[in-house]
Amino acid sequence: MSQIDKLNDYDRTAVTAVMYNLIFMNEIAISSMFDTMDLIEHSPYYRHKTKYWIGIVRNEMRTYNKLLDKRTGGHISFLADLNDDYEDKLQMDLWKLRNVCKLALTRAHIGGTDIIVSLYVSGTLVAGACHNNDHSFDGFPHLRQYQRSFRWMRLTKMENAFIHMVNEVNKELRVEYQGLLDDDNDVQNGFKALANKLHDADSIIDTCNEHASKWEEENGEEDV
Repeated sequence: MSQIDKLNDYDRTAVTAVMYNLIFMNEIAISSMFDTMDLIEHSPYYRHKTKYWIGIVRNEMRTYNKLLDKRTGGHISFLADLNDDYEDKLQMDLWKLRNVCKLALTRAHIGGTDIIVSLYVSGTLVAGACHNNDHSFDGFPHLRQYQRSFRWMRLTKMENAFIHMVNEVNKELRVEYQGLLDDDNDVQNGFKALANKLHDADSIIDTCNEHASKWEEENGEEDV
């Protein structure tokens, strides 16, 4: 019996909510980075060291997915579908966030907004995912000993490689946008709205239960 199995129902639910919060936050960040790299690959900025760092980020993504599959007992397909379901619920918040970023850049008369917004949002999300891992049990101090069990989910190498890629693209863009977007209240409120949803434990558990029931009905698996 694992240490988590020995917990009472409330604490077990809390640990489960933290685990899925980490999975969802990571997936939102990874999905955003993937889209950003796809955008860059179809732009004039896909050259030299940018290509190299995109390759490193993609390799880290593959490594993470393999580890996630291993650590979850081969249920990567279940988690992929679950992540899709959860991300669907956040699409409007993500759209609003990207839109307010575009508006802030437009007001500052900065062009190339699609790539800049994608770089900025993705970079902030992966940084947020790492910060989220560091502070995942702050709301449950009596359960903090379980934090070490989820350190493998911290996207440290992926974030570092993505930062290098962003820096290479920024050399080509030659536009200062980080401080502008960091200081924009609408942009930061957009991130806060997204973070609040990602930390809604009741919503996380409801989504997981709904998806597990649907998965069992469609696939006949009872152990997900």
